Amino acid sequence: MMMNKSRGRPRGGSDAKDRILSAAQTSFLQHGYNATTMRAVAAAADVDPALISYHFGSKQGLFAGAMALGISPGQVIARVLAKSRSSRSRHPGAGARWTP
Repeated sequence: MMMNKSRGRPRGGSDAKDRILSAAQTSFLQHGYNATTMRAVAAAADVDPALISYHFGSKQGLFAGAMALGISPGQVIARVLAKSRSSRSRHPGAGARWTP
């Protein structure tokens, strides 16, 4: 029996985590949580299954990472409000109410 003597960060390109997340998101959306396996995600991402445990710890962690929003709702609201304010400053009457 041969033991793995390498230490440190598991092998995989710098985009390995992104590939895992993309493959996991696709699998969870297409097959559901129960039918998605970490081995299938690893195969789809072309990484060693141990790399998923390294980055996410468990299937639950992988699911949370794959389904996380890339931006928080608060950030979206702030951007919309900022655009609205800048639009009103360029078009002062744009937000005014029309009364007969």
